[in-house]
Amino acid sequence: YILCVGRVEARKNQLKIIQAVKNIREKTKRDLKLVFVGAKSTQKHFEYIFRFNRALKKYPWIIHTTSSYSEIPSYYRFAKVCVSASWFETTGLTSLEALFCGTNAVASGDRAREVLGDNVSYCRPDSVESIQAAIEKEYEAPRPKVPEEWKTEFTWKRVAEKTLEIYKGICKVN
Repeated sequence: YILCVGRVEARKNQLKIIQAVKNIREKTKRDLKLVFVGAKSTQKHFEYIFRFNRALKKYPWIIHTTSSYSEIPSYYRFAKVCVSASWFETTGLTSLEALFCGTNAVASGDRAREVLGDNVSYCRPDSVESIQAAIEKEYEAPRPKVPEEWKTEFTWKRVAEKTLEIYKGICKVN
């Protein structure tokens, strides 16, 4: 299946992901499933959530769930592709998590590219065709291998150390 993790809201672009997967299903005649994991936004996105809910009812191949964070790695592990076609994403954390779980990833934005490099396919969030092409490419690709240096660089301990270092620099605390 194809996976999208994160809060359902307009900036995360789930409606274009749905259209892209619908196009792939029609083109390939594959019974692809699309799984969304994350809470629906309750602020300022009423029309978007209405349209998302309408798509859930219309297409039985779409599944939406809200799971605890501890359950999400199993969703990644069994997915073939994790898609983030967000209009704004700072680091592409869901893409990193997917890669670490052996799932191919699609991301958007220059900030994601800074971290993910050539390890994922990229899409333009304004283009269903671009999202579709990136999903198709990753769906057919072999499962990813995480670069060895990531195993020591991208850890919560390392993030905490770097954050503390920045705070000490700002506050000039020794």
